[in-house]
Amino acid sequence: MEQIDWSYRHPFPKAVLNRFWIRYCVDSRFKTTIWMVFISIVIFLAGECNSTPCLAGASASQWVVVVNGSSDRSRTIANHYTNWRNIPAKNIIVLNEVPPGNSIGIEAFREKILKPVLQEVESRRLSAHIQGIAYSSDFPLAVSLSEDLSPNPNRSQYLTPIGSINGMTYLYRFVLAKQSDNYLTFVNNFYVQQPGESLFKFLATSEAEAELLKELAKAKEEKNHQESAMLLDRYFDAHPHQFPVAYASAQSWATAGQPIKAMDRLQKSIELGWSFADFIKTDPQLESLRSERRYQALVRSCEEDSFQWTPALGFDSRRFYSPNGTRSFDPKQGVSYLLSMVLAVCTELGNSESEVLTQLKTATLADFSYPSGTFYITDTDDVRTTCRKAGFQIAVDQLKAISQSADIIPTILPISKRDVLGVTMGTAVFAWAPSQSRFIPGAIADNLTSLGGAMEDAQQTKLTEFLRNGAAAASGAVTEPYSIQAKFPHPTIHASYASGLTCAESFYSSVAGPYQLLIVGDPLCQPFAHPPKFDLKGVDDGQSMRSLGRIEFKSSKEDNTLRPHLVSVLIDGVLRGQGSSVGSVNVNDPQIRSGVHELRFIATSDTRQEERWESARQVISGSADQQLNFQSPTTWSTRMETPLSVSAHTKLPGAIISIRHDWETIATLSPGQSDVELPRGKLGRGPVRLQAVAKFEDYEVYSLPIVVNVTP
Repeated sequence: MEQIDWSYRHPFPKAVLNRFWIRYCVDSRFKTTIWMVFISIVIFLAGECNSTPCLAGASASQWVVVVNGSSDRSRTIANHYTNWRNIPAKNIIVLNEVPPGNSIGIEAFREKILKPVLQEVESRRLSAHIQGIAYSSDFPLAVSLSEDLSPNPNRSQYLTPIGSINGMTYLYRFVLAKQSDNYLTFVNNFYVQQPGESLFKFLATSEAEAELLKELAKAKEEKNHQESAMLLDRYFDAHPHQFPVAYASAQSWATAGQPIKAMDRLQKSIELGWSFADFIKTDPQLESLRSERRYQALVRSCEEDSFQWTPALGFDSRRFYSPNGTRSFDPKQGVSYLLSMVLAVCTELGNSESEVLTQLKTATLADFSYPSGTFYITDTDDVRTTCRKAGFQIAVDQLKAISQSADIIPTILPISKRDVLGVTMGTAVFAWAPSQSRFIPGAIADNLTSLGGAMEDAQQTKLTEFLRNGAAAASGAVTEPYSIQAKFPHPTIHASYASGLTCAESFYSSVAGPYQLLIVGDPLCQPFAHPPKFDLKGVDDGQSMRSLGRIEFKSSKEDNTLRPHLVSVLIDGVLRGQGSSVGSVNVNDPQIRSGVHELRFIATSDTRQEERWESARQVISGSADQQLNFQSPTTWSTRMETPLSVSAHTKLPGAIISIRHDWETIATLSPGQSDVELPRGKLGRGPVRLQAVAKFEDYEVYSLPIVVNVTP
């Protein structure tokens, strides 16, 4: 498969275009005026986009873990997490010049953290499939944005100029372009779930389209339905992913007395993603179609989501999201993002290393556990609660629609509830343990307060209180955010999670303006997902590639598993191909060099959550004389006086042999040398993954990896 071009995302966007959008009000159920036009500027970053098929969703191969190389604790937490999650060694990025402290300036964040990470992703050829970036412990959590800000008298006083490390990573496109007016806003995350009426925000990508939308507004105001329909069709031809436009066209054609054209557009809208059958049934503009058999069949074919709120979708970093939540592969149509979370906060007000390891281990074991319990939403007279109250019943309705238990309670936190699957709260101070409530493994938690993620201010309870008591992930603001719903997770986060999204997807699908929100925990936790599991036949760990025939895929017969829709093949961390899920694939490429190679197979479901299942194998290419032999103890203690010593040798001439901890080179053997001592400071503790690499002029040969258990 052709390598996907990363240039449209890194290092800087190629152009900046002004866009306009118009809100198309479908009928008087939402607005007293049928048409309202808003000409407002939405800045997107234009660039090139390769049309190579994407690898959506999130599994182990699709996350990068970033480590502070100067911190033994950061290395230790990453060692454990990447081993538990089986994240490829190639996906581990060590930064050795991370500025110390809890806060960092935006320029230093760009130059010392964000850009080096993206450069490594690109140079390692991971850009085709990476969906998220997770930071291990001991990184600056708060990012001062002042250096990027220019005078703007219209900027709200509530847009305080401090962001979170993961929020600014998620908004990386704006950060790299130094577009502070785009990252310092209340709404800049168009992946977020929205009210259904938001679907009718139509984007203009040029001055000519802005004029077209003005003409459309005028035609609608004058009740010129045929003209409206023709203008909508012109717009749809330029934006073929915009299923709300197709639906609006169906409305206008139906009102204009053109039932065939109306049903053509209605069918197209359903095929592209319109999933609100009840809305169709009650739409007065489609009244003239009710008796048509084709119309009735179309209604039956449409999913029955509530138009009150858009459904949760699997995240895809390759897609560009428009303000109305629709998505495409056209960079002119919106913004692309990168999921991001922090694995652990180990400052004085954070968690201990042992708490972190217990919490992350528990979260990894919660995958696909389908736990029983209740999602709790607290309803008090605190403004921290009342500012989100409008979403409480929406969340409860969504959860009950998927057979989950939800309860709105009048206390500041659940009391004596032993079945907490998730909690949405709003209070300045709380203590979880005295409540006698218990988090079910995999539960997520959110508390709206001023300083839940401000880890240098002890005034309020920190998000880490949830983590120490068993939550898989939690969030909080890194500075005073004010009681603004858009900066915090909407209560529907729990319905997104229970629908099968990963933890990271659930948080970002619920936060409209995430720039100040610190999200900590296991990004890959997914207790409610139904993965497309499969069995592999024809490949085993340590098998010779010469003996590999076609590898056969077969859907698993386990309970709670979906049929795979698409299987993607990665060789040594590089996306090499995608194809039908059922059948076989030939990976015996004669161009593959000798040595050990990692094969990863990732299946994706055809649901809108795009659940994933991943399986990895280590295979050997070439004859015995072409291999790199590597030996190491499997245990070593930091208390030992002698350093950890390993050996590596090959019969291949001209090789320069080095030893890697994950993907970081930590030692190099001199010519003729076979043994080498490894530096203590480059290891961390826990399961340390080591591999020898023989470098030649234009290729590398790898040994089988060895995991060394490093104990204190």
